[in-house]
Amino acid sequence: MKIVIDIDEKEYKTILANAKLYKDKSWGSAEVWDAIVKGKPLPKGHGELIDKDVVLDMMNYGILEEYINVMGGVIPADREVD
Repeated sequence: MKIVIDIDEKEYKTILANAKLYKDKSWGSAEVWDAIVKGKPLPKGHGELIDKDVVLDMMNYGILEEYINVMGGVIPADREVD
C-alpha cells in the first residue's frame, strides 16, 4: 500500500539520519523506517496532483477542460493558485 504523509522537514531529516539506530533499537517496525527512508519527498511548490488515468478517460469521452479543472485532486497543491 502507498500512503502520503505530512511530516516536518526537520523531523524527516532526523529520521533519515537515525533510521538505522531506530531499527536496531526496535523502535517501531523496521519496514516502516525503510519505507520512510526510501520515500520520495514531493518538491516544494508542486501543483495539485491528480489521477492521470481519470483525466485520460475524461479526455477520451470528450469532457471539456473546465470539467477537468473542477475535479478534486489526489493531493492538494503546495502553492497558491492564481
